[in-house]
Amino acid sequence: MPPILALFRKGDEKIKAQIEEEYKQYKLVKYDSDDTSFPERYITAVKEIYPEVIAEIDKANELWLRGDEPETAIDARDWLVKEGFLDVLEETKYGKIAKEMEKVLPIIQKMMSTAESHEVPTTKEGQMKSDYEKEYLDLKRKFDLLVKYIGELDASTKKR
Repeated sequence: MPPILALFRKGDEKIKAQIEEEYKQYKLVKYDSDDTSFPERYITAVKEIYPEVIAEIDKANELWLRGDEPETAIDARDWLVKEGFLDVLEETKYGKIAKEMEKVLPIIQKMMSTAESHEVPTTKEGQMKSDYEKEYLDLKRKFDLLVKYIGELDASTKKR
């Protein structure tokens, strides 16, 4: 397990105690937005765990004291992908499957919620049975598709 750095805030003392007891390898740093030395304490803690890290303590202190966001904020996800730390899932076959699943799930949820509150129309019994069979088969088809996508996604993550 790689070393892990965790931040906690005032009021999180119970969680902090649990983490200290259960995960002794974690380094905990108390987050305090009013503490002017926080950036230095944080970067020092990171350097203890990851000695190779390159950090600009002066710039961090300056930004912390100003309290505003840097003008040249970078997207951490783009940086992680660029540096090779993160695969771009969206561009892979399984990313496309996951995107399709995102579209199917709300439809299934909507169908299930309307099915629960669906009032039985006062029509002939044969027509109602036919309608229910049609709805069931449609829902089953979508569910089977979802199961297939989840299986493929699961299989793809086990290979890594």
